[in-house]
Amino acid sequence: MGRTGIGAVARNAEGKLMKAWARAEQKTSEPQVEEAAAIQMGMQMAQEANWKAVEFQSDCKAVVDMINKENEQDTRVDTILEDIANMRCLFEKCTFSFVHRAGNSCAHSLAICGKAN
Repeated sequence: MGRTGIGAVARNAEGKLMKAWARAEQKTSEPQVEEAAAIQMGMQMAQEANWKAVEFQSDCKAVVDMINKENEQDTRVDTILEDIANMRCLFEKCTFSFVHRAGNSCAHSLAICGKAN
């Protein structure tokens, strides 16, 4: 079993930090599965916060491409991707984009901290 850290940051349209969270789990999943699960969890949190327009950014291009259907589906993450697709209708606007890790350093730092604790 390996330790996996997940970090997420929520900002408003002006870039102001609204929420941040991290979580660690004992898992042996592949990184794409973990990234898709993190996005799914972020969608649940955004829906619970009653946010209407959201953009989910990830440094895992393969997962973003699968969500945006620009890449073939990976059977290891199919169920999570289906859940993400179904949850899109919970928001008035919902987009997914790829961001290099350097552009997402706050979330990456949270994931590292979560993994270490």
